[in-house]
Amino acid sequence: MKKIIKGLMLLLAVVLLGVLILGIQEVIPMPVAMNVVATGIFISVLLILINMGQIGVVKKILLSLVIEAE
Repeated sequence: MKKIIKGLMLLLAVVLLGVLILGIQEVIPMPVAMNVVATGIFISVLLILINMGQIGVVKKILLSLVIEAE
């Protein structure tokens, strides 16, 4: 499972770097690129917590987001 999470984190880093480069070159609008990067960082933090075995913390974070969205 840890290999899968590390692979996902590496793939996410490559995608975020690509989006950031496209944003700097103004191929895509910079605000959109920054939103994608911020979302990617949030997902990577969740993946790191899962990798460290803190699944309960991840559940609390996601549950608080669902409650706040209502």
